[in-house]
Amino acid sequence: MTLSGLALAIGILVDSAVVILENVFTKKEKGCEDSEAISAGSEEVWMPLLASLLTTLVVFLPIVFIDKSIQIRYAGFAFTVCASLVASFFVAQMLVPVMLEKFAKGRLYTAKEDEKSRKRREKFQQVYGFLIQKSIQFRWIIVPLSFLILFYAGYKISKMSIDYPSALEENEFSIVIFPLAGARLEANDDAVKKVEEMLSKIPDVKMFSSTVRKDTVKIFVRLKPKDKRTYSKEEIIRILDEKGNEAIKEIHDDYSLIMDQGISSSEDKKLVLNIFGHENDVLEKLAREVAGRMSKVPGISNIVMTDLRKRPEYSLVVDKGRAALYGLTVNKVADSVHAQVRGMRPTKFHELQKGEEIETITRLQAIYRQKIEDLKLIPIMTKDGTQVPLGEIANYYPSTGPQTIDRKDKYRYVFVKGDVKIPLEAAGIAVKEALKDLKLPDDYYWRYGGSYSELMEGKSQLTIALILTLFLVYMCMACLFQNYIQPMLIMLTVPMCSIGVWAALALTHKPLSESVFIGMILLSGYVVNAAIIMVDHMNHLQSQGVEQEKALIQSGLDRLRPIMITTLAAILGFLPLAFNWGQSSDLWSPLAVTVIGGLISSHILTLFIIPDFIMITQDVKVVLRDRSEERRVGKECRSR
Repeated sequence: MTLSGLALAIGILVDSAVVILENVFTKKEKGCEDSEAISAGSEEVWMPLLASLLTTLVVFLPIVFIDKSIQIRYAGFAFTVCASLVASFFVAQMLVPVMLEKFAKGRLYTAKEDEKSRKRREKFQQVYGFLIQKSIQFRWIIVPLSFLILFYAGYKISKMSIDYPSALEENEFSIVIFPLAGARLEANDDAVKKVEEMLSKIPDVKMFSSTVRKDTVKIFVRLKPKDKRTYSKEEIIRILDEKGNEAIKEIHDDYSLIMDQGISSSEDKKLVLNIFGHENDVLEKLAREVAGRMSKVPGISNIVMTDLRKRPEYSLVVDKGRAALYGLTVNKVADSVHAQVRGMRPTKFHELQKGEEIETITRLQAIYRQKIEDLKLIPIMTKDGTQVPLGEIANYYPSTGPQTIDRKDKYRYVFVKGDVKIPLEAAGIAVKEALKDLKLPDDYYWRYGGSYSELMEGKSQLTIALILTLFLVYMCMACLFQNYIQPMLIMLTVPMCSIGVWAALALTHKPLSESVFIGMILLSGYVVNAAIIMVDHMNHLQSQGVEQEKALIQSGLDRLRPIMITTLAAILGFLPLAFNWGQSSDLWSPLAVTVIGGLISSHILTLFIIPDFIMITQDVKVVLRDRSEERRVGKECRSR
């Protein structure tokens, strides 16, 4: 996480140095001496750079208050980014001016441009100046239009489903075989051999290993690297699923297998549904009904349920009438059978040298409890001290029982789960729709289990963290600007970045995830930097007597170059992580895509829309001032 944080921060570490160097050379271009350009250029921008640093740092504060798993996952990332940004700020403010004064004093010069480059630069500035003038002129049209696009993008993002990062490994999967309940170990081994024979004929299989037990059978399969395979992983799984089930049913019709897609099919990527109730037979019926409906939902596959296979067993039924003739009760018979077959602990053996206690269990020898006929001869002691064979008062009947009984919150439950190939939230909504007309008996209900509830809780916590981040960023700027209106206008760049976020996620087909939320939280503190630099320069020009509209246009022209450089540097810094390269790309790619999209849209809108907002605010102030003046004059006239 720390290395990834450093990789993500590389693009934004140069911001402070870029702004200072650009301002120094701007002063030099205006005719200042080297020392004056270095001194004035550095001092002029320290406050907006400090505001930019603080707004970027405070975005990580809400992470302290959200889910522990998110804290653990992103704590190293947040610490690395914060530490590197603080270091880069002090280097830019202290080291860069000193190095310019020491090594560049007397040798500062502006680059000599050829005629073509100069005309191209002037043309670009003229075009931007013309566009910002037209934007201000038609501000009452452009601003409402921008808000319409913003609301549409915000609506589309709110409707996107959240999901966990997708697979980090594409070369592994497992085959899980469900054997016949009570089957011999040799039969399970025969079933495995049939599947292994199929795997050995697939050239893309690198290795496989099998685990064979009486109740569970699992085969782990590793494929060759993706670029060296003839068939895709999905094609191999589909072939094994079809042919494998046919092969193992030659052993017994009750044998079946499913494909567990390895790391990509971890519990985080499964939709788990728990059904609660009292009776196992009813729960089994409901589980099969739910599994049938879930299998019809697009994007959900490999439906697995609680092991509902019945285990063969014998039930001991006591004839209460005959037992009463001997003065015995069912409880007395059960305790006696349990003590002789299962065993009881009469005492403990104390090993003094080692200081250990060894349990001692007394029960019948194995030769007296191997067969049902042996168990019928178990002696039951009556009240008068005589012994009665168990077969005289009870009998054994073949029956079946559940493999396991699971309980949660004092309720029995069974689970149904499946691999999800669509966003987990979308799968949950689709399953809920499929089960809306499912009739449940009284005291029976279902709830989502696994990681689904954690995912939805994390989404709500991250949303709260994002709102808290916006509040903290605003408070930082309000303190530094000592103004409430301008920070609020600057904060408008934050929702504007949602346009780019939505467009980037839609183009790359990525769902919402924790990484996307972390990217939006990071954006909320970073995208305001360009507006801070621009508005601060506008205030500086206005303090020199420049009109507000001219100051807006001039601040845009003066700060166009550093804004473009810092934005381009940040985008290029995030770009390598946006590509799906490497095993951890699915963790960081959504974050990088989110930041890149937000940076592009927010900085374009900063250069054009922020001046419109400022002018509209001024228009509103003028209208309110005129109305206040009219009311004051009216009161004076009436008083006369």
